[in-house]
Amino acid sequence: MAVEIYSSKTGGWVYKEIEWYGHIVLIDSPWAYVFLNGCLHFLYEEANVAVVGTEGKTWRNVHVPHIWNWDEGSFIHQSQGSLHYSNFEKDHVVPCLVVYVLEDYDREEWVLKHRVETSYLSDLEVNFGWVAIHPDSNLIFFTIGQDKTLRSYIMEHRNIQVIHA
Repeated sequence: MAVEIYSSKTGGWVYKEIEWYGHIVLIDSPWAYVFLNGCLHFLYEEANVAVVGTEGKTWRNVHVPHIWNWDEGSFIHQSQGSLHYSNFEKDHVVPCLVVYVLEDYDREEWVLKHRVETSYLSDLEVNFGWVAIHPDSNLIFFTIGQDKTLRSYIMEHRNIQVIHA
């Protein structure tokens, strides 16, 4: 695998190659890419996050928590200085929205930050779309329904607000 990284110091592109495990197929989603701590993080198939440093010195692969439909609902974002991974999982039969925080890159340690049954949020089976996690708080923004109603959800209070219908 190879990438070209633009260097603001030199004003040019730097070509870097690295041996990567297997073939990487990027997920075509605006919620699959995050720039955090000098590295580009991107989701790719097989439930992984690739991490590439801006100078091409850092290259790593981080597995995300096992989720039953990781490719359709996967979402990474940065909040409070950490990488967050959100998706839907089934706890027995009940689907839940889950939010994990990457605590340790080397050990690939994801810590469950929040879990809520999807029925509490609304009928998430119908046109659910991630928007963002607030960069400084435990606030999730998403759209839902055919009219793409924008909502916010405060994790610690389990409070849902309609922002724009």
